[in-house]
Amino acid sequence: MRIFLSLLKKEAIEGARTKKIISTFILFLFIGLISPLTAKLTPMILQSIATGNIDINVAPPSEIDSWTQFFKNISQIGMFGLAIILSTQMANEFQKGTLINLLSKGLPRYQVVLSKIFYNFILWFIAYFCSFILTYFYTKYFFGISFPIRNILMAALLPFIFGYF
Repeated sequence: MRIFLSLLKKEAIEGARTKKIISTFILFLFIGLISPLTAKLTPMILQSIATGNIDINVAPPSEIDSWTQFFKNISQIGMFGLAIILSTQMANEFQKGTLINLLSKGLPRYQVVLSKIFYNFILWFIAYFCSFILTYFYTKYFFGISFPIRNILMAALLPFIFGYF
């Protein structure tokens, strides 16, 4: 367990040094911020681009539009961005030689790999949670919350589980 915690600490330090933590949080906070704003501003944008001959009728935005935008953005931008940010972990360590040093000193391979997986899971969980909370409060501010929080959490659980795998 001590080895695992040391490797987890090493991953956290490396994530901070390579700015992966900051870039992940910027990406997910951006997603949490734009989801309610996109739902709120889309009808106004469509009305502004309508010319004299074209009549665009758009329903007023609602809470469901905000959550729809959130789930679309998380599944498209968030997971794709996270995969790009975290995809080079093993290759970079192998290229720098730090992975070879760890394994040649007798550290079990499974602990090295499990520490990376667990670190990625923690990063995904915290980033997703921050994005969800930001979307929740902005949606509450713009539209109010009419759905029970239990239903929203159950809906948010599915993309979270999908993102983990």
